[in-house]
Amino acid sequence: MILIVGIFLLIFLSYFLFTSTSSQSTSLIVTQHEYEKVTDVVRNFLYTRIPNLEKNYGQLLGDMVVNGGEDVVDYGERYGGINVTKIIYEYFDNYYPQRWMLNLTARTETTQILWIPNSGNGNSVSKIATGDGRELGRYFTVPSDKNGNPSRISIDTKGNVWVGNRGTRTLVKIGLKEKNQCIDKNGNGRIDSSFDRNENGQIEDSEMLPFGSDECLLAEVFLGGNDYGSYGDKGVRAVCVDERDDSVYAALYNDQKLFHVSSDGNILKEWDLHPYGHPYGCFVDKNGIVWISLVHEYKILKFDPINEQFTPININHYVYGIAPCYNEDCLVINSWQHRKLTKLNTTIDSIIFDLTKQELYQGRGIIVDEEENIYAVSTANDLIVKYDKDGNEIKRAKTCDQPAGIGIDGFGNVWVACLNSELWKFDKNLEFELGSKFGTGHYVYNFFTSHKVPPITLGKSVGFGYAYTDESKVTTFVAPLPIPSWRGEVIYLNFKTW
Repeated sequence: MILIVGIFLLIFLSYFLFTSTSSQSTSLIVTQHEYEKVTDVVRNFLYTRIPNLEKNYGQLLGDMVVNGGEDVVDYGERYGGINVTKIIYEYFDNYYPQRWMLNLTARTETTQILWIPNSGNGNSVSKIATGDGRELGRYFTVPSDKNGNPSRISIDTKGNVWVGNRGTRTLVKIGLKEKNQCIDKNGNGRIDSSFDRNENGQIEDSEMLPFGSDECLLAEVFLGGNDYGSYGDKGVRAVCVDERDDSVYAALYNDQKLFHVSSDGNILKEWDLHPYGHPYGCFVDKNGIVWISLVHEYKILKFDPINEQFTPININHYVYGIAPCYNEDCLVINSWQHRKLTKLNTTIDSIIFDLTKQELYQGRGIIVDEEENIYAVSTANDLIVKYDKDGNEIKRAKTCDQPAGIGIDGFGNVWVACLNSELWKFDKNLEFELGSKFGTGHYVYNFFTSHKVPPITLGKSVGFGYAYTDESKVTTFVAPLPIPSWRGEVIYLNFKTW
């Protein structure tokens, strides 16, 4: 039975490799020995189905891919489960005495990724697709016996995210699996990580891995000591990536300390902020200058890491959410209870405007688009407001309950994250497009998306075979195969032997 299944599997794949009309997107690089082996099978091609199953082999592989890559595809009480992985390994190990690798991927959509913290008791961060707001993965940011209360977010140039835990003194880095950023730590040939196994758009507890077991957890950094600290320490309140080298700056609120951390999680240096105040948020500009909000001191702190010079700038009201301008040398400020919208020239460190905006009571998140328009949210008024670069209101719209964060993705969509666990999507004219709800209250201000990270093509993949090290010895078949799956996706094949 296994041999029959394996032969027809190879027949099916070979048929499409040699008969596909999409020749412009097909490459075939084979040795003469491999060519004769495959064409011999093609000459004996027969269209058939697995006995008593009514599923051809392409269907079987397609079902495995779209069902999340589980070894066994379950066809219910009548047919039971078929261990596709077992069939493929037994056949190809017999048919190819040399090493081999087979990968199949169902391409579904092009999207960008949002990273949204689940604050309070959530202790996790969610990976969200911008297309429809569905949750692709969820990752713990602290061990199960800790209250991390993750909040501050910053994304590096590869799409990985740094998350600051407000309830501990820890900073974690989560890799973007879709960009091959995670690490196969246990050497089992795959990335063991959270994903939406039942495809309902939300991650359940059963679809998460314990902290430390998920192979997309790339780093855990202890700031200011080797312990987690107590929840009352008000831990990490500022996190910002320097996109020039993907290092990150992070600051502790109560301890009033700033840390520079390498992209792989090593602390490079730390500074005492006691002379200046309590850090609340930050970003790094294109010149490598770090801008830090000092919320209760009513100041912006400018830090030049080259000469290690700190320059406090008086704002004279709460400095809550801050964000850089898009192209201009400036930053904007949302001022919590002081109902102010402020713009600061970052070249000469002077205020451009400081406007009273009654609609921005309890203003938190703020962001600037490529046309220098400013978007800000009011938590108290459940409101998002769009202003031009001079602070004149263009439009406002109601949001989900208690908005805290705001971001703009690479497609120009505007996203609002709310304390009631909802995430709403608007177009740039603040026309509502969709909303989703997942996890726990999303206490984040901005920087949970990055227009500088290229869109990704999402796909469900399965892989078989063995690792290779010498590319010169690899024989490769690459072709898009219109293998019928239950959702009709095109499935791409990558097959190597050596």
